[in-house]
Amino acid sequence: MQSCCAVLCLFAFLPIASAATIVSQTNPPGMPPSTGVGADSSESVAISWTMNSSYKNVNIAAYLVGSNVPDSGTAYLTTRIGPSTTTSAQVASSPITFPVFGPVWQTLFSGLTLGPGTYYIVLSSTEAVGGGWSFAPTPLDVTAPGAQIGKSLYGVNLPSNAYAPADPYGPTYSNENFVFAVQGDPVNAAAVPEPAYSILVLIACGVIAKRRRR
Repeated sequence: MQSCCAVLCLFAFLPIASAATIVSQTNPPGMPPSTGVGADSSESVAISWTMNSSYKNVNIAAYLVGSNVPDSGTAYLTTRIGPSTTTSAQVASSPITFPVFGPVWQTLFSGLTLGPGTYYIVLSSTEAVGGGWSFAPTPLDVTAPGAQIGKSLYGVNLPSNAYAPADPYGPTYSNENFVFAVQGDPVNAAAVPEPAYSILVLIACGVIAKRRRR
């Protein structure tokens, strides 16, 4: 009985994980979807964020648009961009299919574990039409403590460069703020038990101990 009580009491105080918004940049409620900045054979698009904490189970999504046919591309997650960038700076990459018209929320990466630092999301395509990244002219930004959203960027696809994160990048127009969201579970977050459940388990432990004394 004592071992059963000990297990129940320990279980009552296990941490309960819940995904948190690390950064998000969206259109304010009621604002219609915007058009997108193209990711095609002549141009790549990117955005960055910085955070000072570690997260696990990280999911990254972007609000994408497309043409009247599905077009393919690639999403990259890196720790730097620009000329001289190599795959050593790459955290992950994934093939993507831009939606027919849109905009549509699309998951780019999931299940990542990321430490403190600056990260870049790069979208590219080798197709002439490709797709696009929807933007918010006056964005609603949400950031976790210690996190910050960087500038939206576009890169010129150089014919001699086969790696999109190494393109030369510059800022987009001031109203072209790419819509995206990054969520995850804080690493080493303090355990927060559910009060009602914890009380029930402690009562059960007390009943078991009382019966044993009889």
